Amino acid sequence: GTHTGNSYGDVSLDGAAILSKTGDINIVAAGSKGIMFGLNTADRYNDFGACDTTTCPGSLVTATAATVTINSDLFPTGITTGSWRSHFKTSGAVTVAPRPASNAFAADVTWPSVGATFDVAPSSFTFGKAGNTSAVTFGQSLSVAGPITTYAGATTINAGLTSTADDISINASTLTTGASGTITNSGTSKNVTITADQMTVGAAISDSSGIVTLQPATVSKAIGLGGIDSSTLLGLTDAEIDRVTASK
Repeated sequence: GTHTGNSYGDVSLDGAAILSKTGDINIVAAGSKGIMFGLNTADRYNDFGACDTTTCPGSLVTATAATVTINSDLFPTGITTGSWRSHFKTSGAVTVAPRPASNAFAADVTWPSVGATFDVAPSSFTFGKAGNTSAVTFGQSLSVAGPITTYAGATTINAGLTSTADDISINASTLTTGASGTITNSGTSKNVTITADQMTVGAAISDSSGIVTLQPATVSKAIGLGGIDSSTLLGLTDAEIDRVTASK
C-alpha cells in the first residue's frame, strides 16, 4: 500500500497484520513524514508476511515466502515501552529503503526504530540503496539465510549480523562495530566485503569458508596496516586486524 500524510506519519502501524501467501508486500510512505511503527498502544504487535493462529485467530497465512519491502524516508519513534514489536515472518526477501523518489533517508536511522524481530530467517536483507548517505545504527541481531547488503553513511553495528548462506556487503562512509557487533558469514565459499573510508573494528568479523575484504570507499585512499584512521588513510590497528578471520 501507499499513503501520504497524517499527524503520526504517512503510515502508522499499530497492531497490524499485513499478510500474504505468495504475493509481494510493499509498504510505501509516499510523503515526508515516514512510517511509524507503534502509535499509541504498548504491548501490541505488527506482523508482516505471516501470523500464527494464536496471535491472529483465524489467520489463513501461517507461513510464507513473500517478499516484504518497506520504503520510507523517515522512521519516527513510536511506542518505546512495553512489549511492542514488529514481527517479520517471511522466508522471502526483506528490503528497507528510502521511497523510490529518494536516494537517501531524510535523517539518520536506528534500525529497528522500535524492537523488530525476524521470527523467520529471510532469504535476503537489504538496507538502504546506493547513494544513501544518512547514518544508520543496527541495534538488534539479525540472521539471514542469504545475502546481507547495506548502504549508508556512517554505519554503526551494535548487534550481530549473520549470513548462513551468501555474501555480506557493508557499504558505508565510516564503519564502527561495537563489542557485540559481530559480522559472521557461515555460508559455503561466500564472502564478507566491507567498504568504508574509516573503520573502528570492535568485534569479530569472520568468514568460515570465504574471503573477508576491508577496503576504502575512496579508491585513491591509502590503507595503513597497524596504523590509525585519518583523512588520508584507512588505518587498521593490530588489535582490529586480530579480530578478522577468514579461511582464504
